[in-house]
Amino acid sequence: MWAKSTEDMRRRTFNIDIDNPLANNFLANYQVVMDGHEKVAAKCPGIPPSRAGRPRKDGQNPQRQNGWFMAIDPRSGLILSVTNMQEPENNEVAKAVLNKVVARASNLNCVIYDKMCVCHKAFVSDRNFAKVKYWCVDRFHAKAHGDHCPCSPLLHRRLDRRVRDVNTSIAEQTFSWFRGYAASFNTKNADTHIFYVLLYVKKHNLLVRKDYIRHLNPFSARAKASKSGHVLTRPSSKKYQCRRPAASSHSGLVYKKPSKKVMKHHIMQK
Repeated sequence: MWAKSTEDMRRRTFNIDIDNPLANNFLANYQVVMDGHEKVAAKCPGIPPSRAGRPRKDGQNPQRQNGWFMAIDPRSGLILSVTNMQEPENNEVAKAVLNKVVARASNLNCVIYDKMCVCHKAFVSDRNFAKVKYWCVDRFHAKAHGDHCPCSPLLHRRLDRRVRDVNTSIAEQTFSWFRGYAASFNTKNADTHIFYVLLYVKKHNLLVRKDYIRHLNPFSARAKASKSGHVLTRPSSKKYQCRRPAASSHSGLVYKKPSKKVMKHHIMQK
């Protein structure tokens, strides 16, 4: 066994501290952020599925599916679960993804989702999610929710304290990286599209485990933490300068032809 393992694997195995194991509260504050994205979507060879939102001007549905749905760990940035959405984003899709996360993370107690108000009752009534105590909306979308929203951290102090140090926008920040490959992924057939998306998810997790996040947007991935510590500063844009030469002071005056209304007015006075 040890002879076939790589040098990196042997080093990780030997560095495990057996005498000082992880405490029980290591995963006590475990949370997950879920969201769906429609820009990267596989082709649909048959009848196009129904779509949510405003219809197109031509009244036709695009020959594509409804994108991807992901669950991401906001602490590390790892993608914990991902699924292809053939139908529009709904409660069943969110439940299927969350069930996969709960099967691996037994101490999960906080779920953040921008549409939590819609599926809050369906999640609370499910026995599989009995350990989850906090159902919350991310801070960005919470600003557009009403005054009686039960999942808004801007209205409930209990939720605000729970997600105070959590990057609730990690899903949008990860999707901003995937959106850059939409032009190449969306041109492939459905099977190839799904293969490449899952491959890039695996590569993303591999880079995150190695603490390599240069493929992500530095002004969105850790902007809040970096700006507060004055580590990250957005580069200032260059001052605009007109390339045309300044008008010469010796140039003659330009006389404009008077408008017809003015001419008619003078004629009427005569």
